[in-house]
Amino acid sequence: MKKLYTVLAVVLSLFVAIEAMALRPCEIRNHVTAVLRDASTPKDCTIGYALDDDTFSLRAGGAWVALTLSGTTLLDDAQIVLGTGSDAVISYDKTVQAPDTLIIAVGVDSRQLVIFEKHATDLAADLTVAQRTDPTINLHSADSTDANDYILFYMDQTNGVIDVGQGSVSIPDPVVITGDLTINGAAGSLTFLDGDETMVIKDNDANSFMVTSSGAAAFVTFDTTTDGETLILSGTTTADVLHVDVGTAQFDESVDITGVLAVTGSATVSTTLSVTQGANLAIPVMALHAIRFCGQGPNGATPNYMGPVLLDDTEADLAFGGAGCDALDSTTETTADAPWHASFAFKPVAMVCTTTCGIDDDMTLLMREDVSDVTGMTCDITLSGSAAQCSVRLTSPETVAANSALAIRMVNDGSNNCSAGDVECIVYITY
Repeated sequence: MKKLYTVLAVVLSLFVAIEAMALRPCEIRNHVTAVLRDASTPKDCTIGYALDDDTFSLRAGGAWVALTLSGTTLLDDAQIVLGTGSDAVISYDKTVQAPDTLIIAVGVDSRQLVIFEKHATDLAADLTVAQRTDPTINLHSADSTDANDYILFYMDQTNGVIDVGQGSVSIPDPVVITGDLTINGAAGSLTFLDGDETMVIKDNDANSFMVTSSGAAAFVTFDTTTDGETLILSGTTTADVLHVDVGTAQFDESVDITGVLAVTGSATVSTTLSVTQGANLAIPVMALHAIRFCGQGPNGATPNYMGPVLLDDTEADLAFGGAGCDALDSTTETTADAPWHASFAFKPVAMVCTTTCGIDDDMTLLMREDVSDVTGMTCDITLSGSAAQCSVRLTSPETVAANSALAIRMVNDGSNNCSAGDVECIVYITY
């Protein structure tokens, strides 16, 4: 009975408060229940106490709110309304949502739910929360003095977004992505910093990993088929598939080419180049033609010039050291030089020279056109008492104009006389 008296005292206190709110009691129901009605509206407000479970209950407009001795219980569809203008609502919704769902409706003032650590001054700190377009969870760091220490989670009506006020999004644990990953950053968007990182792709799959672009099919494909692992580069007929900007592309193992090999620059084979019978080896011919230059050597440091053996020369003594060759040199360049062809322009790609001069000097040989040097077409012979030779190959030869007067300039670096020694150079050309 003492507990009942206490309940009645509480109810009477409520009556007093409700009277001040222009409400009046209308009836008393079972379990000590008071039903109150607003004088201006027909809605009932019921306050009750259940003796069997020590529960206060409040009902307004049909929804019950149970107040227990151990805490407050809001029953289904009851709402906690926050803000003078009913700005935000928390409710366990059973009527609208299916299945029953706890809902938090944020207000339109900021559309944010901000979570931060409670300190003495935190509620007074201005976090400069901006109004969002969509409902947003704003999780702030323990430092409430820095308004940029936050991470946002929201849906922008197209994509789910994770955004930070400063720094980066850090994920220290492994991540499994079962959908697509799109990176819209600039250069360096995907960066590996720790070293020894490994990308593991699916085993025994012909298309295990592919690199594509929005306008092209896969141009890099990793084929992990067992015992047939392959890296496939797919390009177009108008662009290079494999291009090295710095250094040289080097293959240190055997390379099998089953299609066409096209070499537009230079290629160096350090061991053996094997071509299977019937294979189509399409390379630009590095020596479509050879132009011979022959004559006798220079007298010391005085330059001597030897002219080309022309296409219509038929003398029998044009062999190396023959009288015909001996007649093709002169210390006057314009006497020795001559056009090789009136209509053909060409590119000299290589030159090899030899001499029988046996003195101990170095002889420099240089191709000339119209009394000007042909860039890069020069080599030095070290004379060591016996026949010797030198050679040069160019990767980017210049074009020699048609009808240019050609000659080879010869000079020794010492005073020894090589005018009795025979000299010959062969220049290989392409077009």
